[in-house]
Amino acid sequence: FILRAVLGIDDPDRAREQNYTVALESRSEPLLSKIDGCFDEYLRNVLLRLPDNRQESVSTIQRVIGRSDVELESMVEFLEQQSAALPTLDQVPGTLHATLFQIQKIEATWENCLSFLGSESYDAETLVQFLNNAEALRALAGHKIPGSDQAAPLLTFIIENDALSDDAYAAYVAALPRRFTAFP
Repeated sequence: FILRAVLGIDDPDRAREQNYTVALESRSEPLLSKIDGCFDEYLRNVLLRLPDNRQESVSTIQRVIGRSDVELESMVEFLEQQSAALPTLDQVPGTLHATLFQIQKIEATWENCLSFLGSESYDAETLVQFLNNAEALRALAGHKIPGSDQAAPLLTFIIENDALSDDAYAAYVAALPRRFTAFP
């Protein structure tokens, strides 16, 4: 009733699936001020307790991870329950880069892999696990790895990596930007 009468929201299911997104879209200053004043509590006691709250928008997810007043454990739990993956590591605190790769909540693109290689939280094992994941393999296999000088660390990582599965290695070597005349 409150959603419809006070905030003008006609679809109550949306509030169960996108609670914070709906609150932000309402532009209700009193509501947003209340949420902002005790956001960590709102995250733990509302967003994480709503079982269907899995459809927050990417911009809302980015807003949540950009907050410094949220416990990392709660933030990771929130990210894990969302169906959306972030499109890039831009606007993501460096401390969360590895986490996004570990929980598969970053889109599988060569640009994201390259950004992660240069990240403060870079971890080779995390990147290998990400690249060995079936979804990442499907997403990346059909795209050439950038051939720029900036992509050299990624090319080296793939070519010299013996921890990649045979299928992943074969797919990623086929995605190299150029053919080699000798075994690297």
